[in-house]
Amino acid sequence: QHIETPATMSSTNEDFAVLLDKESATYKEVLYQLKLGLQGNPCSDVQIWQVDNPQTQVTYSRRTQNMLTLDCWVDCGSLDSNNQMDDVCRRGFLFPASGEGMSFFHGNIKLDDSVESFMDSDTPESTSGKQQHFYIFCDVGVGRP
Repeated sequence: QHIETPATMSSTNEDFAVLLDKESATYKEVLYQLKLGLQGNPCSDVQIWQVDNPQTQVTYSRRTQNMLTLDCWVDCGSLDSNNQMDDVCRRGFLFPASGEGMSFFHGNIKLDDSVESFMDSDTPESTSGKQQHFYIFCDVGVGRP
């Protein structure tokens, strides 16, 4: 299984995503959280991208200042058209105007049998029959500001 987290970004103006070195402390921390979430299910060829957008980080910090925050996983395959990976990296998550929430998972990751493709290089020839999953690992403020 091929798991990438956080998301990659292909903005024409700015790139907020950096592929982490497998020896970096951040890579090891996210990989540890991934292995905990997978509950012993094997993973290989893990690529982890760190997405830093200073503007969205400041906004998020202000809105969640007195809130409980949790580390959560978001399956990119479950994102709707308003929250594609590039959009989330650029501006954060966009919640429905109806006021309903979104699903974020803290703890265990449930894998399905689907093969997710989010990059041009994800052709059947390049995936070698491996199951691929793309997740965003993020902090989530619980409740309403």
